[in-house]
Amino acid sequence: MIIKFVEESIIELFHHTNSALMMQRMNSRLQISIKYVATILFLCLCCSSGQAQEPEKEDDVTIIRFGEEHKEVYSSPSSGINIKTGPLSFLSGKLLVEVEKGLGNLISVQGGVGITFRAIYDGYSTVQELGGERESFCDSEQWANDLCDVYRDFDIRDAKIGPYLHASARLFFDNEGFEGAYISPSLTYSVNRFKVQKGEIIAGELTRLDNVFQNEYERRLDFSMRYGNQWLYPKLSVEAFIGLGIRKVMASRQDLGYDEQNILQNGERKYANSDVLVELGFRVGFLL
Repeated sequence: MIIKFVEESIIELFHHTNSALMMQRMNSRLQISIKYVATILFLCLCCSSGQAQEPEKEDDVTIIRFGEEHKEVYSSPSSGINIKTGPLSFLSGKLLVEVEKGLGNLISVQGGVGITFRAIYDGYSTVQELGGERESFCDSEQWANDLCDVYRDFDIRDAKIGPYLHASARLFFDNEGFEGAYISPSLTYSVNRFKVQKGEIIAGELTRLDNVFQNEYERRLDFSMRYGNQWLYPKLSVEAFIGLGIRKVMASRQDLGYDEQNILQNGERKYANSDVLVELGFRVGFLL
């Protein structure tokens, strides 16, 4: 009996020992599994966080060549300066220099200075002729007998140098610096100056005096709305535009006529009027 009891006790202790060892192994394996799963979850979270985080956007252009990535910074011209001139403006009797400054990607301002002289082709005169107006005046009321004064007669008249001033603001349609299509309110002030030979009756005929002159001027204030396009190249710009507006003219011109005693007088006629203005322009510039 004693031996059997001892055997049963040993067997029961063995079972309890095995059970304890098994539980210990299970707990150890469970802890290892938990650590393994936690490590995997941590790595997954790190990867997903890295993929979700977007890089900061930079104002540059990415160019990929042969599997290698190179970044070349694009310098926007919207903060630069564009110095330009009109290579064909001498045809209309002016030389000018204009400076354009960008105020962002959509707006720029422009100012210009220059000189005026005798035009090779005066589009303004053409518009006047098409509108029925003449380049002469024969209806002066200050003389008993008025003589016609032809304002475009350059056989008796010479053009002198005058000032030219221009200012405008531009709104571009695309967000590309001062490049592309735009609309622009424009204001221009210019003065055309002349000296004309005075007249005198010699031997019963009207004779122009070679060395005696009378000064004339024609002040022009132009307000127009322009539509144009500007193309930018490395260090260069090209621009073309059309415009429609109003020209205000204030002038002083020679007015010849006979007074009540039938004596020839070299008078002065001052007048002001407004006309429709049609513009067509071309500019070439240099980018700083």
